[in-house]
Amino acid sequence: MTARTGTLIGSRSITGLQFGEKIRKVRTLTLYTPATVDATNTISVNYARFGITNILGIKGCKHTTDNSVVVAEDPTSSIVGTTKMTLTVPSGTTDDQRVYKIYYI
Repeated sequence: MTARTGTLIGSRSITGLQFGEKIRKVRTLTLYTPATVDATNTISVNYARFGITNILGIKGCKHTTDNSVVVAEDPTSSIVGTTKMTLTVPSGTTDDQRVYKIYYI
């Protein structure tokens, strides 16, 4: 079997593979909150503003010690209409900075 690699052209377009299969480029949007966010707070994200149409997933973490110790934390998400989503901070600690990464194509 021959090697099947795509070619990057510019910063956004990628050519297909040799048998017409498309290569999808996964992008990310990173959200930072202030250190005053509490458990069960919600964060509204207008993802259409960033040109996002297909969301693959969300990964989150929080600072348990300011700018030092970081632990994984996965928010609950819900789509509102066709252009917005709401992220709900999981129950747990308060007054921690959260960092959420949205993966999309």
